[in-house]
Amino acid sequence: MRFLRDNIGTEIVLNTGQVRDEGWFVLKTILGSWYSAGPTGSGLRNFLVAGPGLGVNENDDLLDEVNDVIPLRARGLSMLTGQTVIAVVYDSDISINYDPIEGNLQGENLGVVAFEVISVSERTDGSDADLPSVLIKILNADEVMDLELNIFSNVPVPESSSEPEDTVPPASIPAIELIPDE
Repeated sequence: MRFLRDNIGTEIVLNTGQVRDEGWFVLKTILGSWYSAGPTGSGLRNFLVAGPGLGVNENDDLLDEVNDVIPLRARGLSMLTGQTVIAVVYDSDISINYDPIEGNLQGENLGVVAFEVISVSERTDGSDADLPSVLIKILNADEVMDLELNIFSNVPVPESSSEPEDTVPPASIPAIELIPDE
């Protein structure tokens, strides 16, 4: 985290995990309870700033069994190309259930970071299950937090923890659909 804070404007490559052990996730929808949790009227912003039940005073009851926490594989990562991303960095793994798809977002996090996704590339230096590497440009999270927050509504949803084994970025990247968090 210190590296990201101290290197705003720098481009770096990040690995994104493996199929069955993804490192990047998006929220496809926002729970209604997050909107009323405060301190703002935006459910997504309340998650980022830890409203009541979303991490304030170690109360994280609204972060268990969260619908539509989607692990990103090659197609979804590629769709982020050119996008500004605000991310909560967790200290440990996010557990996902697939039927229905939901995640447990409880646990220690290290803070919020922001970056622009420059490109997504196939990893060829590891196993067949390795997800792509992503070239990012580090942004100032404090400045980006004031921008409009959007939900990645057409993120590809994996069928299971192992299917599809989507590890190669597509030649043609589908357009991303973003919906403002209201």
